[in-house]
Amino acid sequence: MRQPVRIGGDRANQHRQCAALAGRRVGLLCHPASVTRDLEHAADAIRRLRRVRLTALFAPEHGLVGAA
Repeated sequence: MRQPVRIGGDRANQHRQCAALAGRRVGLLCHPASVTRDLEHAADAIRRLRRVRLTALFAPEHGLVGAA
């Protein structure tokens, strides 16, 4: 039986990992293709986590959405 692939953005929503981030300021290194399996951007997924403060986004030279 095959297990589904779980990427980092999906794994961040697991209880154990959320507890490790609780009360902390978090920085995220991401680019336009940093999405969950539901195609939600990783930054949006982390912003929704309770008790986690997303305080910095680190992106490629051409910007977070590649428009620069």
